[in-house]
Amino acid sequence: MGLFDKFKKKQNDQDYRKLNEEEYYIAKPNFYEHNNEIVGICTLTEGVLTLLQKELNYAVNEKKIENYKLAIFSMTDDKVIAHLDYDKAIKVLENNAQANSDNYILVELNLEELRKLINECNGEL
Repeated sequence: MGLFDKFKKKQNDQDYRKLNEEEYYIAKPNFYEHNNEIVGICTLTEGVLTLLQKELNYAVNEKKIENYKLAIFSMTDDKVIAHLDYDKAIKVLENNAQANSDNYILVELNLEELRKLINECNGEL
């Protein structure tokens, strides 16, 4: 059984559907230097089924990365509309995930849901 065979979407109490890797985008962090600190950034895009790691644990030049962000990209506005604290965003997203495993969540949000996520992460609700 492969890693992604563990993902199953509950459609009702007795019906599960295995997900195929071609059906979703796997978000992997890109690393950037900002204010003499390396920051890891993953992207969640409006209307795109996205696989996100629950915990990120990377190092660059043998230095553990401590700062991770989730960039929120709006297809409607054609731009990044927010950079959220990754851990905080994952905690909010876990409650609305289409699929959930020990290490990953699978999410797809529309623009309204993305804005709600931004507000929740920024404490505006």
